[in-house]
Amino acid sequence: MPKDPIEELTKAVRDATSLQSIEHLSEAEIDELRQLIAHEERGDAADFAQSRMVSDDGEPLSPAIGIYQELDELGLIAGSSLWGGGYLFADINPRGYWAVERHDLIAEEDRLERELEEERYQRDRKADRRIMMWSSIAGAVLGAVITLAATLIAHG
Repeated sequence: MPKDPIEELTKAVRDATSLQSIEHLSEAEIDELRQLIAHEERGDAADFAQSRMVSDDGEPLSPAIGIYQELDELGLIAGSSLWGGGYLFADINPRGYWAVERHDLIAEEDRLERELEEERYQRDRKADRRIMMWSSIAGAVLGAVITLAATLIAHG
């Protein structure tokens, strides 16, 4: 049975929007996801997530819950929003691992680009100093030659 074209288009738009959203995750969101992955490798991701969303006195922490809900909406983690504003973490989706790797790759590319830009800047500064030095020497020599020629012509 052929797939519904509207459903396919909706999925394509959602995926493209999700990719753009992943590229704009905050450092706090990436750090939370990174910590969640580390805890999943230890086998205590659900406990870790729950501890992050509740204060020491047992009150829900809305900013942390919001991060988890956002990561869920982007398809990076799986869980359920609870009635009353809570969130119950279930698992990290493969896209969650990918989002952290992508973030790290982009950060590394940015770092390399900054290094290249700094090298270009330093090379250009060195070339500019060299040009200024040779221009000064040429100006001094030319000035001396003109002064000498003017003196010889005046006395000559």
